[in-house]
Amino acid sequence: MLCHQLRLLYGLISLILITEHTFAANYVDTGDENYWTTAVNANKGYITSSSLTFIPAEVCTPTEIVLKFKADFNITTGDKIAVGLSGFTTGLCDNIEGESITAVLDEVEFLNNIDPGTLKMYPDSKFLGGYREGLVSSGFQDSKLFFTVREDVLFPNGTEIVINIDQGNMIKPNCAIDANGNGNFTISVQANSLGKWVDSTGARTSSTAVTSSVINQSTAIPGGCPVSDVKLFVDPPRPKMNADITISFRPGFHLNPNDNITVTLGGFTSGDAISEAGRDIAMGDLNISTVVSRYNTDTLEYVVKSPNVFNASWIEGEAEVNRPGFNTSRVRLTVNKGFYFLPGVQFDVQIFRTNHIKANCGTPGDYQGIKIKAHIRPDADFPRASKHLYEVSFPSTPRGGIQPIGDGCRSFLNFCNGHGVCDYCLNKCICNKGYGAQEDTFDVRAKPGDCAGRVCPLGPSFTNFQPRVRLNATGLPLNMDGAGQSASESAIGDEGQVEAATSGRTLAECSGVGRCNYDQGACECPPGWSGSACERRACPGGESNPCSGHGQCLNMKQMALASAALPLSNGKGFGPPGHYAQAGSVEQSPGTWDAHSLHGCLCDSSWEVGLGSNQTQEPEYFGANCGFRHCPSGDDPVTIDVNELNCTNVTARGGKGVGSPGNRCHVDCSNRGICDFRSGICNCFEGFIGANCGTPKSALLLERLHN
Repeated sequence: MLCHQLRLLYGLISLILITEHTFAANYVDTGDENYWTTAVNANKGYITSSSLTFIPAEVCTPTEIVLKFKADFNITTGDKIAVGLSGFTTGLCDNIEGESITAVLDEVEFLNNIDPGTLKMYPDSKFLGGYREGLVSSGFQDSKLFFTVREDVLFPNGTEIVINIDQGNMIKPNCAIDANGNGNFTISVQANSLGKWVDSTGARTSSTAVTSSVINQSTAIPGGCPVSDVKLFVDPPRPKMNADITISFRPGFHLNPNDNITVTLGGFTSGDAISEAGRDIAMGDLNISTVVSRYNTDTLEYVVKSPNVFNASWIEGEAEVNRPGFNTSRVRLTVNKGFYFLPGVQFDVQIFRTNHIKANCGTPGDYQGIKIKAHIRPDADFPRASKHLYEVSFPSTPRGGIQPIGDGCRSFLNFCNGHGVCDYCLNKCICNKGYGAQEDTFDVRAKPGDCAGRVCPLGPSFTNFQPRVRLNATGLPLNMDGAGQSASESAIGDEGQVEAATSGRTLAECSGVGRCNYDQGACECPPGWSGSACERRACPGGESNPCSGHGQCLNMKQMALASAALPLSNGKGFGPPGHYAQAGSVEQSPGTWDAHSLHGCLCDSSWEVGLGSNQTQEPEYFGANCGFRHCPSGDDPVTIDVNELNCTNVTARGGKGVGSPGNRCHVDCSNRGICDFRSGICNCFEGFIGANCGTPKSALLLERLHN
């Protein structure tokens, strides 16, 4: 009975408030503190048209307000204008009252010509303006604008008066409003031209009359009403464990019986959080308790704690592998009969762990999968329109947020060291590019997955350690198929696989010979090695003076394809399968894994080198670093019956090729001197002269040698 009486009282008060703003309360007596009650004035002046335009017309967005109206009476110096701006606030749309923009808050004092304040407006040369913030408990229905006409200003009857209230005042709609405001906006004018009030006997009073009207037209403001202080607490904050879940929210709208609040708990399940989805829990069977409280300035006032404020149900979402999943899991709260709540009331709803609801995965504090929305129903005892409020995520609401769940890459990954983001579900770092990202190539044994340092380049391993390669998204080495076996190795056969495993062909950080500088992501190579991954065994002489300046530094494949490279070959480098020339082809032998890594010198020569006609089997410069130089060649003048320069059918050094007809051998100093290979100059024997020592000093010596 008491609840019924309280409900009727609340409905009566609400009806009075609605009537105040819905129906045309035409006249106000300044001697009465209630300025918007019905009365009669002597001259019966009227506001003939009025409109409000909002730019932009968006909920919770500061707006420019354009007021236009006409009256059938004169408005002049000292006259007052009041606009009921129901549903507007200067606050943060967080269901806490903002500030008034006026030096006085009392309407009586305002109408007694006290400066209304510093409202930013145009034209400020004709009006002074002020704003009074309404109460959150009324849904800001009592927010108002005030204006007084400055000195020496006259608006004759029928003049359209336009007042622009600047967007910089930070006045904003707190909720959605239909076109023309459903009677929420009113305008009242106290004007000397209206004469004086008449009392109940018809006698004139000393008070200046006021005329009021509902504003005829106003801009529609789409959207809903704000919900603030939306928070989620989970105890314990661990995935896959039954938990007490507390949902907190503060709506900026009335809540009446049968109104619904739906909270989407993406990532939560009533199942085992391992392999199976859980069950739905019917309305009324979800075990909850609710604490309802409200704020009075800075003091939290306790109102009620009851399991009966809401009926609740659980709707289970769908699972996803290795993801939070259950995106559509939700709790539905329905206000029970007998409960009526003003805007700004705080709700804390606890869902007990006995319901076996749990987080499927860890989640961060800015997780967008937790959302809230409301559906307000029409109510016969509290007239209002039905509204569907837009769904918003917890972190995006004022003072909203969710408690992080799970380790969040904290314990062993140091929050990804600032170089990546945490996959809370897998408790794994997704590193930025250059720090171990999916597209990076790196040594997984050297990189622990915490994004701590930059990755260094990989190169073919020159060691026989266990292969170390980058993992793909499924956790397998990047160069392996679903069976974990190298696709290229499986085509070779068992023998090939053994060779590949022992040859060091797999990739390794800095090729297994250098040291990674993780601060810079660069390999520091030991002497004799070069390349970004230390993947090149440098030619003699190093990077600064390769091949002593007398040759080309080539890798093994290039060397195999060079016809002048030693040992010479009649196949011009294209030998049977397995040769370095086949590197990169399907016929490649695992033994040629270093075809692009090992390097050697192809020495320069002033004569053509090769096995063909008029080619010579030795280059001018020779040696591993091309540091030696052959001396001039010539036929031995002593051996008249033998031509030492003829290499036809002569096997070249190294045993890989035979000279063609007309091919030439190289004979240093014609065998008649000693070659200084450092300078390439002959030191001739006694009796022989010439650059190649091929000329006897005298004909007599030559004849003696021939005999």
